[in-house]
Amino acid sequence: MSRCIQRSFRRSALTLVELMVALTIVSILAAISLPTVKNTLRDQKLARAAGLLRSAIEEGRARSIAGGGGGVIIDRLGKDSIAQRCSSNRIRFATAPKPYTGDIALELALIGVNAGGTPDDFTDDTIALWFRSSALQLTRSASDLSSGTRFRTLINYGDEVLLGDAGLRFTIQTIDFGTATLRASDGLPAALFAAPNLPPTWVRVQVVANEQNLNMLRFRGTQSRFSIFRSPRPAIAMPIEMPQDTMIDLSVSGLGRYGNQFSPMAIEGNYLDVAIAPFNSVSVDYESVMILFGARGEVSRVLLTWSDGSQTDLPVIGDIHLLVGRGGEVKTAPEDQLEDTDPNPIADDADDGITPLLDQESIWVTIKSRTGEIVTSNWTDPTDDSTSLIATGNTAITDLDLRQQDRIQRTIGRVRASAVASSDIGTN
Repeated sequence: MSRCIQRSFRRSALTLVELMVALTIVSILAAISLPTVKNTLRDQKLARAAGLLRSAIEEGRARSIAGGGGGVIIDRLGKDSIAQRCSSNRIRFATAPKPYTGDIALELALIGVNAGGTPDDFTDDTIALWFRSSALQLTRSASDLSSGTRFRTLINYGDEVLLGDAGLRFTIQTIDFGTATLRASDGLPAALFAAPNLPPTWVRVQVVANEQNLNMLRFRGTQSRFSIFRSPRPAIAMPIEMPQDTMIDLSVSGLGRYGNQFSPMAIEGNYLDVAIAPFNSVSVDYESVMILFGARGEVSRVLLTWSDGSQTDLPVIGDIHLLVGRGGEVKTAPEDQLEDTDPNPIADDADDGITPLLDQESIWVTIKSRTGEIVTSNWTDPTDDSTSLIATGNTAITDLDLRQQDRIQRTIGRVRASAVASSDIGTN
């Protein structure tokens, strides 16, 4: 009986040859399935990144509806290289402060005008608003600006001023402490001030009228109520970081079907010469892209911000399209962006460095400008029997730089329209 049990026990074990065969089979199966698993995980990561971006935008929109203004800020990775300027993996919330009307009741601005033009031509007039030291936020802003800390100021260059009941609108150009010399050049007599010599605590805000050829001489020396609409700024909230190895490709993101207004190439107007900005190594003061919503949830403003605190408004000419792709794949030259050296970019292996614009794993996140609705669209092949993936440029354009811009934007439009249209009709 014991021998039978012993023989049975010995038969239940694996020989070395059997073990090696089993390990070989397991290794082969793992090698076959690993790329599929790897691609699946990568697809899931991009889907999570696009979902996170969409959720952040929806929250920024909801905050705006609840609080009367705000949105999201898309931060560039940095400003020291074209790849950093073209990529983002962090989103912050923006808030629009309430208009500033002074720190005391019935605070007034004194209007000064230096007539620099000819009669009936007011385009060269210099318009300045003078504020007493009781306007504490303006006093602090003038102090900050004089010390070079522009990005910390409460009121800044580019902010809009509304004067009186007539609704005259102006844009702030400079903020500084006034002097007796400037008072005299603005046509303001010393009698309007507390002493013959102007106290250094008065703040002088030079503005430019939003309405062309506006005659402000008739208001010189008068006082007016005011409202200053301060530029939006980051909200006090933790930023949202996208998953590792994912990013927003700003080189192909922008407004409208063909727009890539967030790209340094579009900002600098250079799609060809890598010896000058934005391709050279000289640091450029790129900062963030700011998307703001109105009280009803619509897109109200889109701004490019700069490291000195200034902002540039982009016209909202269409929906906003943001491309979510793999991190580290933004190209450093425009010809690489279109994979010109690759005969078949769609068939690329996942690890050979395809540009996000042509990567089937990339996802478009679109903000409908009129309603604020956010939708996501998977990458869709825009080609058929009569088209190619990469569009040809308009050969009628003789300027090579403009021809390259046209070619890149045509390709962007082709890929973007295909994905968004597929999403709109429910096939994506």
